[in-house]
Amino acid sequence: MTTMKRTIYTSVSALALLAATPAFAGDNSSTVSQAGTNSSATVSQGGNNAVSAITQGLFGDSNTAIVNQDGSLFGDSSTIDQEGSDNYASVTQSDDGSECNFCSFDPPMDSSTISQGGSYNTANVTQTTSTAQAPSSSSIDQSGWYNTADVTQVDDTQTSSIIQSSDSNYATVSQGDPAKAPDDESWGNNSAINQHGYGDHYASVTQTTLENSSVIDQDGLANSATVMQVGDEGTGANSSVVTQSGFFNSADVTQNGIFNGSTVNQSNVGNVANVSQTGDLNSSDVEQSASYSDNFYDGSGIANVTQTGNNNQSGVNQTGANDVATVEQLADSNVSTVGQSGEGDFTHVQQTGNGNSSDVEQSGFGDNTFVDYGYVDVEQSGDANASSLSQGGTYDSASVDQAGSSNSSSVAQAGDFNSAGVYQGGDDNGSTINQPGEENGAYVEQDGNGNGSDVEQTGALNYAQVLQFGSGNGSLITQSGLLNNAYVTQGSDGNISGVDQSGSYNNAYVTQGGGGF
Repeated sequence: MTTMKRTIYTSVSALALLAATPAFAGDNSSTVSQAGTNSSATVSQGGNNAVSAITQGLFGDSNTAIVNQDGSLFGDSSTIDQEGSDNYASVTQSDDGSECNFCSFDPPMDSSTISQGGSYNTANVTQTTSTAQAPSSSSIDQSGWYNTADVTQVDDTQTSSIIQSSDSNYATVSQGDPAKAPDDESWGNNSAINQHGYGDHYASVTQTTLENSSVIDQDGLANSATVMQVGDEGTGANSSVVTQSGFFNSADVTQNGIFNGSTVNQSNVGNVANVSQTGDLNSSDVEQSASYSDNFYDGSGIANVTQTGNNNQSGVNQTGANDVATVEQLADSNVSTVGQSGEGDFTHVQQTGNGNSSDVEQSGFGDNTFVDYGYVDVEQSGDANASSLSQGGTYDSASVDQAGSSNSSSVAQAGDFNSAGVYQGGDDNGSTINQPGEENGAYVEQDGNGNGSDVEQTGALNYAQVLQFGSGNGSLITQSGLLNNAYVTQGSDGNISGVDQSGSYNNAYVTQGGGGF
């Protein structure tokens, strides 16, 4: 639909109203069946061809149903079935009276179905269709106790389904923006919420743009999910799926752009996921199955993903207790994957350049990947850089900073208490640091272009430093002994250096082309 189409339809309707004889409401149908006690049903139908059916069961008591259908040229349809006690349902369906001469769909236009079993259920549905282009539909099924559902649908082709079969659930859905409806900028959204298990869940979905899709499925106890799909004119077609099956999990997803996709899957206890997408064609996948452990009683997995550019991809998978991952993709076409299976892991990835890739895998206990204070920080401010970081030991730390372009860095830490730092300010450099030993330290800085550095530390308590300020240099440092130190500086171009330390307490200093230590 476009603004031009809406204007044409409105003009045709206005001319038809001027030329035609007055039309009156009629051909409405209402059925009320009350078999319980102290039940109340109110039906108001002001349009044409509206159908209402209310059933309040034999074993129900003090149920209330209110239906107000007004203005539909094609006929609203509302079905309310209340089998428990103290249920309350309110349905309001209306449109603007615009006639659609070219529509192929059959009546009814608005359709609402509410079924409530149990006690203290509340359902409110309001459907306001700006034009008669296509039908809207809302279905609410609540079984159990203390369930509440609230659905508001504005403009065309909004679809919402809420099923709550456990105790003390609350769900609210808001689709469409009345301010955007006249310009056909807020229609075609779809929301599905399914809450079951122990109860006390909370789900909120807000969709104010075009053709967004949201699915929330929560099972367990006291899970919370909030999805915001919003934006300016011309945005929409975003997709969000939140699945939570444990206890006290929380998911917050905000999408502002076009064709963004977010998936959050959380199980076990106390996981938190925050996803913010404000660009276009971004994708985020968060998988968390952590729980409390003997080592950590204060929390489980935390994942924070921010995507403000376009065509970014982020994947976070955390299975250990008290893991934290933060991914910031602030430019275009970046890829980040984070996998943490140990406990107490911390990861921070920031990509402000374009076309970068970062892979972080932590499988040890107590690894730290974060900004500053000896923890790992992966920062890619240049373009087309690649970083791979693997930690399988205990209390390892690594830092990678790629400010140039087309650089590659690989850090592998299989031992314990190792530290590694890499800075690549030039272009087309390659750095490899391998630390299967214990308590080793390595630092590589490449400010020139086309340099290569390889540091292998299989021993313990060794330290290696490589500074490459020139271009086209190569350095290899191997330390298999104990308490060795190696310093290599290459200040000119085309130099080759090799250092092998297999003994203990050795010191090596190599300077090629100036620089010094």
